Amino acid sequence: MSELKIPAGEKTIFGHPRGLVVLFFTEMWERFSYYGMRALLTLYLVQHFLFSDEKSSSIYGAYIALVYVMSIIGGSLSDKYLGQRKAVTFGAILLVLGHTGMAFEGSGSTEFLKFNGNEYVMEDEGRDRFRQLFINYEGAPRRIVFNSKNYATLANQGAEGGDLVLTPMNKDGEGDYRIERTSRSFFQNICNVVKLGCAGEDPKTTLILNGDSYAVEEGELNYAMINGARVEFKENTDTSLQILTTDTREKSDPETGTLKNLDVLTTIEDGQFSSRNEKQKLYVYILFFSLSMIIAGVGFLSLIYRQSLVACMINMTCDEILVSPCFIWVLTLDHFCQLGHVAFLVFIGVGNGDSALQV
Repeated sequence: MSELKIPAGEKTIFGHPRGLVVLFFTEMWERFSYYGMRALLTLYLVQHFLFSDEKSSSIYGAYIALVYVMSIIGGSLSDKYLGQRKAVTFGAILLVLGHTGMAFEGSGSTEFLKFNGNEYVMEDEGRDRFRQLFINYEGAPRRIVFNSKNYATLANQGAEGGDLVLTPMNKDGEGDYRIERTSRSFFQNICNVVKLGCAGEDPKTTLILNGDSYAVEEGELNYAMINGARVEFKENTDTSLQILTTDTREKSDPETGTLKNLDVLTTIEDGQFSSRNEKQKLYVYILFFSLSMIIAGVGFLSLIYRQSLVACMINMTCDEILVSPCFIWVLTLDHFCQLGHVAFLVFIGVGNGDSALQV
């Protein structure tokens, strides 16, 4: 096997061409930027700016897609106009500008809770199941919690032709009903598409009511087949707002975060309260500008590094490529960054949603 030939008199670093070291560290920070943003962006949008889950996912998806699209644009500009040296320089400058802009975050968005004709600023502490919410109510700081109640109704099955209200069964079997659903596996779905016998039975939904089973037709409206008649079946959730007597923190189990022994001052029923978010527009604009700079910078750098990698190995055989410092360094770098991305997600996680009212 032939060795990588370095021109006589050319300076090296640990036996590697000097340009390879620059290439490696340029790509390292570009990958750090890209995978670091992938891990933290959704958390930042949801927890700090209080964007909705849907909008945060859209921004995240656009960021991922545009990075790859900009690689094509950045590569084209490099080949036709800038050259690799200027493209790398511009990409690095844009990347630094973008991350510098991300440092200007402001105080974040503010969420307001409105009920009984008054509006209150909500504050929170903690995250995930340990998150606690507070408002200043009647001149004193008080903790608030949301109490959700699930139930279902069967149309015209109650007293005097009204709806019959049902409570779902708990783990101890207490309650009126439960829903059982069967579905096909991935391979059974393939069999169903090609009309093979391995598709198994059709998926079905069953209502278990007081020990009896009834088939359920699911759609925009759900219907249960009861005694040969189609009866509208609807599952509902009502969420009430409970204001506690104090702002005490010790009303939660420290291990599970679940609520216990709550001293409720007043309860606001479902539909009688609402919330809104007030964002700092200047910092939202800075956020989007910074993301644009990062996308453009990554777009310039990601393709240039791969072009440089090819140029570094262009005169080697396949065996030489597999053991070349170019291939080994870059392969190790990409795997390291991807593992770092996974570690970020596992260690930090993501928020509970766009709003304190998500329960």
